[in-house]
Amino acid sequence: MARRLDPSSIKETLERALQSPKFEKARDPEVAFYGGTFTSLPHARMVQLLGAVSPYIKEGLFSSIRVSTRPDALDSKKLELIREVHVTTVELGTQSMDYGVLDLARRGHRAVDTIHSVHLLKENGFKVGIQLMPGLPGDTEKKFMQTVDAVIGLAPDMVRIYPAVVIKGTELATLYREKRYRPLFLEEAVRVCKEACLQLEESGIPVIRMGLMSSPSLLEKGRIIAGPWHEAFGFLVRSAIHHEKIGPYLPEKGETKKIRLRVPFREIPLVTGFKNRGLRSIEEKTGAKVAISAHCVSVDARYRRFFQDAVRGAVAARDTRVRVNLPERIRSGLSACEISRRTAKTGQARPPEAFFQKGAPGNVLFIFRHRPFFLIPVSPTRPGAGRTF
Repeated sequence: MARRLDPSSIKETLERALQSPKFEKARDPEVAFYGGTFTSLPHARMVQLLGAVSPYIKEGLFSSIRVSTRPDALDSKKLELIREVHVTTVELGTQSMDYGVLDLARRGHRAVDTIHSVHLLKENGFKVGIQLMPGLPGDTEKKFMQTVDAVIGLAPDMVRIYPAVVIKGTELATLYREKRYRPLFLEEAVRVCKEACLQLEESGIPVIRMGLMSSPSLLEKGRIIAGPWHEAFGFLVRSAIHHEKIGPYLPEKGETKKIRLRVPFREIPLVTGFKNRGLRSIEEKTGAKVAISAHCVSVDARYRRFFQDAVRGAVAARDTRVRVNLPERIRSGLSACEISRRTAKTGQARPPEAFFQKGAPGNVLFIFRHRPFFLIPVSPTRPGAGRTF
């Protein structure tokens, strides 16, 4: 049985977090209350729980608090209360914007409740998160993508996507046993979430999580009866996105015997895929042996001013490539470089923002924020068959 949440248990949890070697104060850590409808709690209970965190925020150990709640469980008075005790982000369990899906899932709220709550939160200065759940009863891929379009129109600050799974003891489990409900297969869920993630992030809305977070109770044998559960679901989706971007640049089968992928170090796993399945997929499609090398080259400050504005413009336009004219004296000595930024607080390097490579004709600056730019066929089957991207 789960322990009841109270000020002492909250303090124990926060103290454990502070002692963890993974705790980094410089990253502005938050305290989050999940797993229920926080704003439906009695006033005194909310004050008690949030008040237990308040001293840690006042000391600067944590930056703020976020809570999750139902779209129909907010009003101005509740927002005023939680704002006074350091809550800055509220995530809404929207699940779907389709009225039929919401009715079949017995969510108890309507799409208009989400619309109203998003506007109310923004008016009161909160960051807004929306949680979506593809694969609910009555849902289809088309309906879910319509939900994604509606969410894009609301412009939340972030989105989480949790494909529906069948958990023991739930009404969904009863429907599944009676063969009145079929959850998404894993491959279907990955495809749907990939398309949703692409549309959301291309609209400037980050997807901060995909797939349920594992927990001891969730991992109990027999707890999950059916559905697209995978311990690395988000990774599967991100890897699928990478491979979709790589696809158009792959050489035809038989065109080359070897492909070298130059990949930002942190993104190598997304290319190799879960248990190297991504790597095998590329080899099957091309008939070539794939070699991967990490790409990490620093930009010389002398060159930065020539294409700094181009980087900003391409990022703002969400473009994948932009041509940059450099003086010949620089162009002749420059093979490749990347523009990195450093955080103002810690001085630590962030992931590279752009990749610049000399090419013909001209020079091309690849903006790759999670978009692959790297493909260099080598050892072609005939002279001149290799291409450099």
